[in-house]
Amino acid sequence: MLERLDHALARGAHIYGELCAYGLSNDAFHETAPHPEGSGLARAIKMALEQGQLTPDKIEYINAHGTGTEANDKAEIAALRQVFGETMRVPVSSSKAYFGHNLGAAAAVELVTTLFAIRQGYLPGTLHFDHPRSGYEDVDVIGEKMRPYQPEYMLSNNAAFGGHNVSLLIRTGIDGTA
Repeated sequence: MLERLDHALARGAHIYGELCAYGLSNDAFHETAPHPEGSGLARAIKMALEQGQLTPDKIEYINAHGTGTEANDKAEIAALRQVFGETMRVPVSSSKAYFGHNLGAAAAVELVTTLFAIRQGYLPGTLHFDHPRSGYEDVDVIGEKMRPYQPEYMLSNNAAFGGHNVSLLIRTGIDGTA
């Protein structure tokens, strides 16, 4: 459930995370394929960081769109490198392998499960991830086992047909118990 932070705090709600900012873009490259250089997703990430007044070094985890296809993975890593640098060190995982691609519901399902994992003290794993694709060995992809950690700030990225991209900037641990 989304509600204003002051209302949630006033009623003593259990808060999993605060939506601090978001970025939306459309690369309009192809009906079903992302722009190979990840330019649209990079714009969405940059917008979220700018709106949230954060620098990339404050992001401690990224829940990737992560479809597991070569075209999508290459485009998303290219986008992340545009924002976080060629030697990106932010841990990344994708939960799509657990649920499949839920199309319009994917972002919501992935964000809820990611926030629940973080609440338990873990970054979610990437089911069936054995090794990185060639050329991406330096990316810190969290494998099948969840990694103990509770980031203060994270991004949740998603993309859709037609070149739509979104990046949500989330702060966790608002009520001091996460």
